[in-house]
Amino acid sequence: MSSTLLYADAAPAGAGSVRPLGAARVVAEDGAMLALACVLGIVESWIPSPVPGIRLGLANAAVLVVLLRGGWVRAVRVSLVRVAIVGVATGTLLGPVSALSLAGAAASVVCMALAARLGVLSTLGISVAGAFSHVAAQLVTASVLVASGAVAALATPALLASLPLGLVTGSVAGVLISRLGRICRRA
Repeated sequence: MSSTLLYADAAPAGAGSVRPLGAARVVAEDGAMLALACVLGIVESWIPSPVPGIRLGLANAAVLVVLLRGGWVRAVRVSLVRVAIVGVATGTLLGPVSALSLAGAAASVVCMALAARLGVLSTLGISVAGAFSHVAAQLVTASVLVASGAVAALATPALLASLPLGLVTGSVAGVLISRLGRICRRA
C-alpha cells in the first residue's frame, strides 16, 4: 500500500474529511523489510560460497518488495541502511566487503527500478536483472580494489550464477508481496 492511503473512519466524527494514516503503515512495512533484509544478509554472510563472492542474495528480495510496493526512493533507503547495518554486524563496515556490498546494492536497486519502470518484466525478470547488475558491479569494484584484471576469471561463473539466484530471490519476493497484500487487505 502506498503512503497516500486514506481512511474515512479515521477522521473525527462529523469532521467531513479524511486524514492520511498510510505513513505509519509505510514505516512499519519498510522497517519489517529492513529487518528481514538485515537478518538474511547476516545469515548469508555465515554460509560458505563455492565461488568467491557468490551468495543467494535473499536480502534483495526484501528490497525488491519495497521497490514494487513503495517505489525506488524507499527501496534505496532500505538497501543502503541494510548495507550499513550488516556491515556493522559483521565487522566489515568501511572495508572492501562493504565497498563490494554497496556497489552491488546500488547497481541492483537502480537496475531493478529501471526494469520495473519499463513495466514489461515480471517480478522474476526484475529480480534477475537486479542480480545480474549486482554481480557485474561487484566484479568491477573488485577489479578496482585489487588493481588487477584477474577478477575477470570469476566473471563467467559469477554472472551465470546470478541468473538462477535472481529467480530464487524473485520467487521469494513474489511470495512476500502476495502475503503482504493479503495482510494489508485484512487490516
